[in-house]
Amino acid sequence: MSQSQVAFQGNEAGRAATVATVESFTGVHIDHFAEINLDGFYELAKVLGGVQVCLKRAVPLDTYSGFYAKKAGYQHLSARMALAFVRQRHGLINGDLDRTHRQQAFLDSVMQQLRTEGVLGDLGKINSLLSVAKQYVITDSGWNLLDFATQMRSLTSGNLSFNTLPIESYITIEGQSANQVNVPYIQQLVHNIFYPAPSASSSSRPKPTATATVSAAEAAATTVDVFNGGSTPGLAGQVSAALVKDGFTAGQVSNTTTLTATKVTYGTGAAASGAKIASLFGVSATASAAVAPGHVQVNLGAKASVPGATPSASNSAAALPTTGAQGGAVIARNGIPCVD
Repeated sequence: MSQSQVAFQGNEAGRAATVATVESFTGVHIDHFAEINLDGFYELAKVLGGVQVCLKRAVPLDTYSGFYAKKAGYQHLSARMALAFVRQRHGLINGDLDRTHRQQAFLDSVMQQLRTEGVLGDLGKINSLLSVAKQYVITDSGWNLLDFATQMRSLTSGNLSFNTLPIESYITIEGQSANQVNVPYIQQLVHNIFYPAPSASSSSRPKPTATATVSAAEAAATTVDVFNGGSTPGLAGQVSAALVKDGFTAGQVSNTTTLTATKVTYGTGAAASGAKIASLFGVSATASAAVAPGHVQVNLGAKASVPGATPSASNSAAALPTTGAQGGAVIARNGIPCVD
């Protein structure tokens, strides 16, 4: 067997193992697979003429990736800086998790660019882009990129979101850095996103008032951060999982200082979601400038419990994460999501 044949079969085996691992880990079948290396990423970014991104804050120079940004907000990146943008992890609060968010934001921004420039509706432009993509992107044999490109027109910012699964903690295994995860919890979150339970299943929970009505889209666009201020181990994770079942997006899950009463606060654009979540705990929600836009923060008090759960159900639940950086969702607002 030639060296090129060995390399080809080795790469194919690696791709098959990657798909099998993700399927086993999440419990969801993978339909298609696409792979691109950094060189290909750079070449495709050049074809697009760079990309528009949005940063939550200015970024000092990262000598590892070469990325920096003098200001926060919307800005256009050249192909070189776009590559540096998706490569950076040093200097980011949550390291690789924040880098993942950047890569998701880049994909969302590219989708916005393809829509606004009319590429997705122009077969000639699509073929021109795919001619470059075919040189750098590897896909499974059953994926017709031309057919997919025409289907991409339906992927508007209103029905496209990226979710990064939460971790439990940072750990070291045989000298190597790793993220510890709770597999049953991960599979529960993934299952709830792909196969949401019928709304009737939540009938046993306290019904929201008229001011606490939230659409499915509003719920999905709201990230809920849950902090356990009581003495029940794992309660924040269990509450987060329950709210995910109600359609909300999981955010940070951690412990906080001891609280006597549950408190629900919300950031800009999340008033309705905050009111609905607060009603589940029998409290009122309040606005807070300290809470990020699109987020609701739940601080669990000493007597808090999982909304709608009986004591036996909560006791039988799997242990859920209470510490560590969480993913949250990257959702485009005005076409381009803002990230760290």
